[in-house]
Amino acid sequence: DKRARIYIYDNQKQYQDSMHGPDWSAGLALPREKIIHTYVEAPDFFAAILPHELGHIIFREFVGFNNSAIPLWLEEGLATYQENQLNIFHQAVFGKALRENRLFSLEELSNFDPTSSPDQERVEIYYAQAANIVEYLLKKMSRDKFVTFCRDLRERQDFLRALSRVYSFKDLSELETDWKGYLR
Repeated sequence: DKRARIYIYDNQKQYQDSMHGPDWSAGLALPREKIIHTYVEAPDFFAAILPHELGHIIFREFVGFNNSAIPLWLEEGLATYQENQLNIFHQAVFGKALRENRLFSLEELSNFDPTSSPDQERVEIYYAQAANIVEYLLKKMSRDKFVTFCRDLRERQDFLRALSRVYSFKDLSELETDWKGYLR
């Protein structure tokens, strides 16, 4: 049986105590095991938590469970994008961060670990920005190119080579420049 299993805790405290995740976490996926952990009354379970955590499992099944070439922001961005196709909350967080010039550079985004940050606002910006970049790759650059990009990541396990080969960006700064142009 290759179905995902979902473990639902009675409350947020039991979930937090068992998973040892950050206070803001409402769900956790273990892609290799196809397991999702959450709790009863997790906010927006069907609209956000379940699509997000399933996004991790499906993405990792496609690009490889042991593929270390995948930046966390790409995986989290795709998982967040699955939340009702970039839900209103993330759009509002992103819009505010953009207006206030609080976005991460792509290098900062690549080095940021949301699970160890005490700054919940920066964590929210991280997820919203990562999802926006994935949306840009899917919409401006096309879904077909994104699938080719993911295939290349799976086969070659080299993020920058896949980025260059599929999108013709030689590095993160070129991707960032084009993405920011798209935002204007």
